[in-house]
Formats: sequence, structure tokens, C-alpha cells
Amino acid sequence: MPSVSNLFRRHWITGLVLAFLLVAGLAVLQFMNRPPEAPAPATAAPLKSLGVGALGRLEPGWKVFRLSPATNANGGDQVESLAVEEGDVVQRGAVIATLDSHRRKVAALSEAKAQVLVAAAKLAQVKAGPKHDEVAALAAAVEQQVVAVAIAESEYQRALRLDKSNAIPTEEMERKKSQRDREQHLLEQAQSQLAALTMIRPEEVQVAEAEVAKAEAGVTRAEAELEDAQVLSPIDGRILKIYARAGERIGSDGLAEIGDTSNMQAVAEVHERDAPLVKIGQKAVVTVQSLAGEIPGEVIHVGWKVGRRVVLDNDPVKDTDARVVEVRILLNKTASHRVAGLSYARVEVRIDTAGDQ
Repeated sequence: MPSVSNLFRRHWITGLVLAFLLVAGLAVLQFMNRPPEAPAPATAAPLKSLGVGALGRLEPGWKVFRLSPATNANGGDQVESLAVEEGDVVQRGAVIATLDSHRRKVAALSEAKAQVLVAAAKLAQVKAGPKHDEVAALAAAVEQQVVAVAIAESEYQRALRLDKSNAIPTEEMERKKSQRDREQHLLEQAQSQLAALTMIRPEEVQVAEAEVAKAEAGVTRAEAELEDAQVLSPIDGRILKIYARAGERIGSDGLAEIGDTSNMQAVAEVHERDAPLVKIGQKAVVTVQSLAGEIPGEVIHVGWKVGRRVVLDNDPVKDTDARVVEVRILLNKTASHRVAGLSYARVEVRIDTAGDQ
């Protein structure tokens, strides 16, 4: 039979255990029922220490040019020949394609140049005056008419003397007078023609010069129309995409796309919250999924407009309506060639903002 002291010790230990369990249970209940703590407000400092991350895309140079004929406003131009293929590097001014209207416009230019030659010949003729043989012939006619006038005047004077003695009929007298007047009129007419033939009038020169200017304007217009029959490269760059080939009509997509792939850039879509942290000159690294390693670059432009996100994440629950600012990053020149053939590829960008703390 246990002693009283042993029974007392057992009850005392059991009481301690129960008290401990009671205190522990109360503590657990108090912890579970306490109100949740409010999250700490977001600050810019931790983000700056880690840098700004964003998704983006690769682009050649500052712009991708969509090539299209100047006359293709309503569509319908047909490609006669194509001088390039996708991936070709071309120089500024190089012929990309020739349209089916090219031969017709070459003929129109030749005709316009011929009209210039005709107008210039007429101007030279006006400035040179009449031909020598024409002047000589008309001068001889004037001399003959002078003789005719002298004969008619002599006949008329003889008739006047006879008339004083009534030795000539009145009708004959009138005939002699009319003959003299007619010969005098013919002389004056011939003299006027000779004067007009030998005189170069400024008005005629001006008219001839205006015809030359009109013909030259026609050549300029024909040359411009001929240029429109070819599509030329506006930059030194690489053909990225061809939308219409020989025999096909050029649609709303245009003929081709060209860009300067020697200066590749990453366009990062930075969240509007992080945009104030980004500044021109900051260093950045770009990661392309299909390439190993990181490509260094530098921020060269921070956009002034907030827009919707274009480059989406693989996670469907991400905020697709996020408002972003486009930031352009010029890739390192020595590494840029690695992505020259990856225009519009999705990239991950990290911009180092730690240096601005």
C-alpha cells in the first residue's frame, strides 16, 4: 500500500502537467484568434537594390520599315521582279523590286525627253531669226516693187500732163492713178514683211522659252513616275520579311519589311510603377530563351507614354491589363550579331538601378 507521501507527490506532478497543458492551449488559441497583421507598405528601395525586371521584344535599330510603292495607296500594284530575298543585307537606295508599270513609264520618259528637244529646236530657230535665202528673196521682191512703183508713178505723171491739154480720157487718167496707188501699196506691204522677217520679237522668244520649260517639267514628272515604278531601300539594313513576290499584287501588308539588324535593340515593357526608377545610361542585361547567356546593353530611351502590355507572360493569371512604359535598350555591339536574326523574339530584361540609390 503506497504511503501518503507518494500519493501526494503523484498528484502534485499530475497537477503541474495539467497546468502546463492548459497554459499552452490558451496560448495557441490566442495566437490563432489574433487579427492578421497588415502587410508592410511597398517601398522603392528594395526594388532598386534588385533592379527592374520586365518582359520585352527584340527590334532592329529604331524602326522596322514597311516597304510599299508610293502609288499603292489603293493597292493593285503588281511585282514584275524581286531583287532580294529574306535575310539579304542591302544598301540605302538599292532596288528592292520593280513593278509591272516600269516599262510603260520608261517609254513615257523617252517621249518627254524628245519633246524637250523639239521645243529647244524651236527656241533656237526663233533666236536665230530667218534664213538668209528667205531674207534675200524678200529683199529682191522689194527692189522689184520699187521699180514697179517708179514706172507707175512715171505713167501717172505723164497722164497728168496730157490731162491739162485734154489729150487723155478721164477713165484712162483714173486708171493710171489707181495703178500707181496699187503698186505703192504692194511696196509698203513687201517692206513690212521684210522688216518683220528680219526682226526677232521678244514675245516670240518668250513663247518658245515657255514651251521648253513645259517640256522640261514633263521630263521631271516622267522621271518621278518612273522612280515610283521601283521600290528602293530607305536605309542600310536587312530584309526581314517579304509579303509579295514576282507576279503577285501588293496588298495591305506592303511589299516587305526592312530593319537595321546591325544595331539590335530590346524594347522592355516596364511597369508604370517602376518606370520612374529607369534612366538613360543605366546598364541592363537581356536574356533570350533560345540563346545561352546574357547580352549586355544600355538604356537609351525611356518612353513618355503609358500603354497596355503587348508581350505577355506564359502564366495565364498574370495581369494582362498592366500599364507599361516602353524602354529601349541598345545591345552591346559585339553581342548584337547573336540576335540579328531574332527580330520580335520575346526577351527578359533586367535593368540595374542600384547605382542611383
